[in-house]
Amino acid sequence: MGQISPQLWRIFDLTYPGHQFLADVRSDTTWNKTKNIAKNVGSESLHALKDIAVGVVTAAIQNQLGSH
Repeated sequence: MGQISPQLWRIFDLTYPGHQFLADVRSDTTWNKTKNIAKNVGSESLHALKDIAVGVVTAAIQNQLGSH
């Protein structure tokens, strides 16, 4: 839930999927890749950002597993 004041948004709680999304995009590298892909495909909805972020993280995991 959030509260709107004239100058400030305050977030009081996140859902579990919200926490998962933030964990996925916590690194600057992942967040920047996610934003660039979203811009290139022309979709910046939260649903699209979530799907893109999962793909970016999955690719990073696969890259690490393949390099060992």
